[in-house]
Amino acid sequence: YHYKAHFTVFRRSGTAGQTCNLGFSQDFGLEMVCSDYAASSEFPVGIFCDVPGGVGMHSYSVCARADKTGASSNSSAITVG
Repeated sequence: YHYKAHFTVFRRSGTAGQTCNLGFSQDFGLEMVCSDYAASSEFPVGIFCDVPGGVGMHSYSVCARADKTGASSNSSAITVG
C-alpha cells in the first residue's frame, strides 16, 4: 500500500460556534505521514498550544484522513488512538 495520512485539530468555540481548522491549510492539516518519504514516523507526536482569542468554553477534535496514492483503488484505514 502507498498511503498519505493527514492529521489535524479542529476547535469549536462555545456549544454552537463555528469550527476552525487549526492546521496549516485545509488540505495539509497539522501533520502528514506519507509512505513515499525516505524517513517518517508512523506515530506523529507533538505539543500543540492554542490561543483562541477569547474567554469561554472551547472544544477540540483530532481528525485524520487518508489520501489515495499509488495504483490502489481505495485508501487504507487510519487508526487513531
